[in-house]
Amino acid sequence: MSFQAMAWAIKQVTGDPLAKILLLTLANYADHRSEAWPSMTTLAGDTEMSRRSIVTKLTVLEEKGLLTRRQVMSRSGDFDHNVYTLHMEGREPASLPMQDVHGGREPRAHDPITEPKTSLSGGDLFPDDDPDPKPPSPSKPRISSPLPDAWEPTPTDLDWAAEAMPTVDVPNETAKFREHYGSKDERRTDWTKVWRIWIRRSAEFQKRHPVSLNASRSGPRTPEGIRERAAAYLASRHQSVKADP
Repeated sequence: MSFQAMAWAIKQVTGDPLAKILLLTLANYADHRSEAWPSMTTLAGDTEMSRRSIVTKLTVLEEKGLLTRRQVMSRSGDFDHNVYTLHMEGREPASLPMQDVHGGREPRAHDPITEPKTSLSGGDLFPDDDPDPKPPSPSKPRISSPLPDAWEPTPTDLDWAAEAMPTVDVPNETAKFREHYGSKDERRTDWTKVWRIWIRRSAEFQKRHPVSLNASRSGPRTPEGIRERAAAYLASRHQSVKADP
């Protein structure tokens, strides 16, 4: 641990609380050369941040000129780990060439823990992570609304339920779903998503409270049987809608 690095990091203004936490964590691992090489797993554990967030905040710190990331390669030419150089003197060090992970020697007990060996194909500093998230494109805000009277799960949704939740009585649960939310003044932006959550919870409830099912009354508990009952349910719903004045 470098007390000088910690004292320096505390005084830096990042404008981003999470980036500041990450800078302090790196300073905690810095050596006398202001270099640190904790693994992504270590950083995620110390900061309680996701890997995606760590990648994003490292970019913030780099853009502010507070540190530089350098890739260290193994002898086979694969990515091994990153070295983070803190700019404690207020200047960015000259770029350094890729180095052998152990400098031509056998690994020692105090060598840093390395990330999984993953080939660098696109130059990503963290090949096992997704690329940095891009800002969302402007879009119209989604408007929440009550459950429409004519709302029904699509055939695609019914196929999903039959394959993923074969033990759930989908027509019966859909009817209960409609009765529940139809009697309430609740608003949602995506009723299909709410219905899927309902079906998943029904399956979880069945796992916690298994009961014997009457196959002759409820029909075969297979994806094909559920699709047949779902189709019959939709047909009956459409007939009732047409019958309404």
